[in-house]
Amino acid sequence: MLLAIITGILVGFVLSLLTGPTFFSLLKISISKGFRSGIYFAFGVFLSDVIYIVLAVVFSLLIGLEEKYRQIIYIVGGSFLLGIGIYYIVKKVKISNEPTKALKNTAYFFKGFLMCMLNPMMLFYWITISTKFTESY
Repeated sequence: MLLAIITGILVGFVLSLLTGPTFFSLLKISISKGFRSGIYFAFGVFLSDVIYIVLAVVFSLLIGLEEKYRQIIYIVGGSFLLGIGIYYIVKKVKISNEPTKALKNTAYFFKGFLMCMLNPMMLFYWITISTKFTESY
């Protein structure tokens, strides 16, 4: 149990040093819109991470069932990724030079939440972390 706590502290320390688009979005929102909007954005990111962690841990415990449903997982996962790829190839990009309107603080919460929830690399990251450490303990 002590090893799990030490590992968690070390992983948390390493994660606190990493920067990405969320970090820079938080800086931009905090500087341009104020501390309170930054807090709402950060809480949205926090909530999406908590949801991904819970999903990753719960589903990593179901890895033993993977052999039984491997073909179905391949078909559903491949179809999902193919659909996303086709959507982004066909999607028309609209460029607008209009200034953005001011958002309410709850909009910054949803902006942070959706920024992390719609990023497939976040899900992949948390699944990798949870399966790595679930196997160890």
